[in-house]
Amino acid sequence: MTSPLLAASRRAGRAQALPRCLLHAIGIHSGSRAEFASAALKDAETTPSTSGQGPSSPQLTPDHVGSYYPLNLALLPEAARASAAAFYAPRDAGHERRGGCKALQQEMETTGRASVLYRPFMAALNGAVAGGQQSRLLLTGPAGCGKSMALLALVEWARQQGWLVVYVPSCLALVRGGYFAPRGRGAAGGFDTLTSAQQLLKGVMDAHGPMLQSLPVLPVPGRAARRQQQAGQQAGQKGEVAEAADGGKEGSPGEEPGAASARGGGGGGRTLHDVALRGLSRDDNAQAAVDCALQLVRQLQLHAASPAADTAAAAGGAQPPPQSQPQPQPPRVLFALDDYNYLYGPTDYGVQPPYASPLQGRRRVLDAGELILARGLRLLEAEAATAVATGSAAGAGGAVVVAATTATPALPAPRSLALDVPHTVVEVPGFSEADTYAALAHYAAAGAATRPASAAEARHLYMLTGGNGRELRAKAGALGVRVG
Repeated sequence: MTSPLLAASRRAGRAQALPRCLLHAIGIHSGSRAEFASAALKDAETTPSTSGQGPSSPQLTPDHVGSYYPLNLALLPEAARASAAAFYAPRDAGHERRGGCKALQQEMETTGRASVLYRPFMAALNGAVAGGQQSRLLLTGPAGCGKSMALLALVEWARQQGWLVVYVPSCLALVRGGYFAPRGRGAAGGFDTLTSAQQLLKGVMDAHGPMLQSLPVLPVPGRAARRQQQAGQQAGQKGEVAEAADGGKEGSPGEEPGAASARGGGGGGRTLHDVALRGLSRDDNAQAAVDCALQLVRQLQLHAASPAADTAAAAGGAQPPPQSQPQPQPPRVLFALDDYNYLYGPTDYGVQPPYASPLQGRRRVLDAGELILARGLRLLEAEAATAVATGSAAGAGGAVVVAATTATPALPAPRSLALDVPHTVVEVPGFSEADTYAALAHYAAAGAATRPASAAEARHLYMLTGGNGRELRAKAGALGVRVG
């Protein structure tokens, strides 16, 4: 049986026998396999578009594979360094805090343009996500192969198509930096990370604020029934059915843990915009910020798995009351998390063991699983549970999760992940010879290189770098083509 991704890649690719990308499903012995062909390099025929001023992502076709196209930075507020430093004290010029999408920032520092190379596997990836063929994708590959730029381009493309995207440029920000505090007494309940929670909320608000205002807070399936059963049992024991029914109105029956404190009481929290605002309203309540961030994530999963058409079907096709307002069609939801393997290793946080004296200088390093927000954002595993809870099939109307690992972690995070739930692993290939030639031509067109590189020089640089796009700029000077 031909894989849908294989068919998409065959339509997108136009050349032969160059580095390929392998797709396989975890837990399936004969996993699906797809080849992402790269354009063949021919001296006389290769004339890539190098200016980065070509069509925007909604206008891309298979004919644009091998060309650079511009990104709409207005749709990518989380990728900017300023967004990552929003909740930190400002630093002196030249010493600004790093953050956001480093791959994009390096591209802009080199060329002054926010452009990305449209590679064959990216065309197939966009098609697979759009078609709902895979709901959980993990991008892996060697250092400098372009995982971060591919994920960033996917986020920009999805937002151009009207998707609601929760984008984390680097999960390192979830396990390092900012304030953290134990929840409850001691560390038994885990640790709340205030800064990373508010960064996530701010990113979603900046990108999708008006859309969040149209999305109501939904009850969590199954939880309402359990609360009603518990209320009935208590009422039967006390013989006060009416009083128990009145008392049940204090909170929403489907509200999640921590949601009441996040709402702040009263009738607030009616939309996801309200949930995000409450998480951002105070800088001294880490638990509320983390609860709001996780509630926002779970609510988006529920919206993605519960189309508005289900309401009419459950009502038997009856017309809504005149007083009710028509419900907007829920958007398609994408969770994009870069440097995902940081969520499964040690963090940069540490605590003093209770038995140790401060004079001993001992420090226990916290694991990412002890951070409530980082643990809650292991969405490649969590989405399957959400699909079961909502009764929806994976990949059919639910949220899509695309994560990417880093091959050069700043903390001792695992290089490979052995997840228990089925997901699709995409091994991103390094730059091909054609990609190397296109990148060098783009640098020359953007004024970042002293002169255009010949096909022979591109071939030599391809051999020198081994397909590492990050090293391409550094080693181009060895052949007299200085970049940057």
